[in-house]
Amino acid sequence: MDDLVNFIIDRKINELSYGGISELKKYIKDRLGIDMFENPRQEKMLRLFIESRNINVHNGGIIDDSFLSRVGKIEG
Repeated sequence: MDDLVNFIIDRKINELSYGGISELKKYIKDRLGIDMFENPRQEKMLRLFIESRNINVHNGGIIDDSFLSRVGKIEG
């Protein structure tokens, strides 16, 4: 039974990680009834941090159109 529970948990975590911030935010709101962010800026900043990590790990630090479209404009 423990193996089955662990399998289901791992599968859900992987599903959420590939769904991005939007899917994770929706899941937390639907399941727990809480907002993941206090304001839109927090969400944009987390998206920027995650995408910056991904661009460095997976694209050699080269910013492309895909990165720019996912991050959008960040106001100072």
